[in-house]
Amino acid sequence: MLALALGTTIIAGLAMGMMLSMLGLTVYLSGISVFYAMLPGIFLRILADVPSYALYAARSDKYLLVCNLAAALVSTLLNVLLFPNFGLHGAAMAGGVASAVLFGSLAFLAWGKVREDRREPSAATSVGLPTDPDMLYP
Repeated sequence: MLALALGTTIIAGLAMGMMLSMLGLTVYLSGISVFYAMLPGIFLRILADVPSYALYAARSDKYLLVCNLAAALVSTLLNVLLFPNFGLHGAAMAGGVASAVLFGSLAFLAWGKVREDRREPSAATSVGLPTDPDMLYP
């Protein structure tokens, strides 16, 4: 996932200017710096999917909700603070910080959940049931 996200981000960063020039979209080309300011946040948001899937698989929906709401709150507050002074670049920075908060909080909670699950024996093991899936469903 890291390689795909990084590769996509780099290719988008390198190709966007050329594509806009070839298509004659000078209005978009004049604001290309905002696109570049958004790329780190987009990269972090893609990476946030990995711990998000782990928490979803562990049925930790409450953690997912709290993390997403916290990131939305951070984004809203930073947009209110940064947009008036920095315009679209401020909004891009707010999105990047919110993505970092989302990724960091999800990764922290997913890591804790993985460590917690390693310490506890599974229910099947504690009652003596076979844990091999082929034995459970012949």
